[in-house]
Amino acid sequence: MRRNLSAVLVMLALPWAASQQTPRTPQQGAGPGAARRTLSVALFPWLPDAGGDDFKAMKARIKKEFESANPDVLLNLEITTAKDAYQPDTWAELFGPSGSNVVEVDSIVLGDLVKAGYIRPVPYDPADAFPEAQKAVRIDGVVYAAPTWVCSTFIFSQDPAIATVKTVADVIQILSKAPQQRKTVADFLGSFTLPALYLKGYADMYGYAGLPAVLANAATTTPDPKVIKPMHDLMDDCTAAGQNPCLDATYHNDATGVATAKDYAEGRSASLIGYSERLHHVRKFGGAGRARDYIAGAPFSEGNAPLIWVDGLVISAKNCGTLCQADAAAFGRYLNLTSTRRWITFSDDANGAPPRYLLPAQVAYYADAKVKADSSYSVFEGVISHGKAYPNQGYPAVRKILTKKVCNALKITVAKCD
Repeated sequence: MRRNLSAVLVMLALPWAASQQTPRTPQQGAGPGAARRTLSVALFPWLPDAGGDDFKAMKARIKKEFESANPDVLLNLEITTAKDAYQPDTWAELFGPSGSNVVEVDSIVLGDLVKAGYIRPVPYDPADAFPEAQKAVRIDGVVYAAPTWVCSTFIFSQDPAIATVKTVADVIQILSKAPQQRKTVADFLGSFTLPALYLKGYADMYGYAGLPAVLANAATTTPDPKVIKPMHDLMDDCTAAGQNPCLDATYHNDATGVATAKDYAEGRSASLIGYSERLHHVRKFGGAGRARDYIAGAPFSEGNAPLIWVDGLVISAKNCGTLCQADAAAFGRYLNLTSTRRWITFSDDANGAPPRYLLPAQVAYYADAKVKADSSYSVFEGVISHGKAYPNQGYPAVRKILTKKVCNALKITVAKCD
């Protein structure tokens, strides 16, 4: 999944509506001697830890700035994979009476969270986000999340020609000229990743309209061979000396999570396929004198129709009362200030580290002078602004069966394909 913002986020500018749930305690008002209200927030954990400090400096700065502007609120902020909202078996604890009040989630699970009753509607219009981000946070027309980040899959190479690719055939032809035996690196495995790449390939081949039907019929149909063939060809470009670490789980099992970026940055591969934030690690491993990396949206079939993930802030339906919702609104307004997003994306908390290259969900962020001065951001914006969001309903229920079918079609046999 990958991923906000400009001035004050309009959608969060309005208070979260009153909840029927029991409010947190203490909920006393402001005033001399009044107890501070605790707001518990779990932010999306799959971000570059630019400072190498388990996000300590980032969390400290967020906490300090937010509490300074909201002295009645004590912010309990977590950025941890232990609060992984991708896994349904964590939801009862994560969103329960003793769980977080506000959680940043990928909209690909939004419909399931709504259906299970873990989150509540949020009454605002997210008009300043990209149009597809606005759609992604709605279920049956009701807004359930405030868009924060968007994310898509890109290909990086130091060959300028990579910026022109439209199809898998283009990628293979360009990379065939590279001196490296391994033409690309990526982690293609995982039951959220591989099916999503198949959906991307399907959209590349046939357009976006058929994606809901692919999910609805996943249990009874086989993957389309016209999609599988170019996917296989692209993934096979990771093979060198008879080994394909993109598909044999070498990269998937990498404990550091950055081996693909390291191999590309240090010249062992001609290209890298991954999310925008992979560029942070490339710049880190490549050093200050690294030549320019050229970027394009990664095709997975005979076309290139960008698909985007959308992350957003949701409110628990189990533990957030009226004052809690007002505090959540204040946190959202702070988090989505252009100034806040800029220091997070440009790693200002990390002592000169490369930018995190996260992609805020709001259009106005990309008009900021510092953002416009970084040519990579203009490419990222060009892709995500023309993309469509992954479906926010139907994916979690079929991801494992679709993973297995795509693995079988691609003849991937490692355990991670189960």
